[in-house]
Amino acid sequence: MRLHQITLLSLLAVSPAATQAPIKARAEPPIIAEVRIEGNQRIEKDPILVHVTQEQDQPLDEDAVDWDIKSIYRMGFFDTVSSKLVNEGDETVLLYTVHERPLLVEVRIDDTTALAETDPRVAQLRSKGGSLSRVHAISRIRY
Repeated sequence: MRLHQITLLSLLAVSPAATQAPIKARAEPPIIAEVRIEGNQRIEKDPILVHVTQEQDQPLDEDAVDWDIKSIYRMGFFDTVSSKLVNEGDETVLLYTVHERPLLVEVRIDDTTALAETDPRVAQLRSKGGSLSRVHAISRIRY
């Protein structure tokens, strides 16, 4: 049994994979030359960049990028937020891609029948602190 363990250890010591693993683990994160925002249409770039903590000319901080994605998403204007590294020549660019939520274009009221005071929906709305003078059923909202 002991001979088997020694043989296994000696094979690992000679194996190229075993010698290359520590080199990969020691690789330093790239220096971010630029931070860009892509995909924004109505929302300006500067209000988005306020939520970015990863700084230019600094090593990539994956925790900061995760925080940035969550912070940009919490702005409430985007369906999705993602990031990726783009190599441009010898520089690394951090690219945040956002997809904006649709703009409400039209609200159409198809049925203007008032709800009766005994309707359970009226009671539910009142229980949430709402005041109702007149409640209408809205059947469809189009984006």
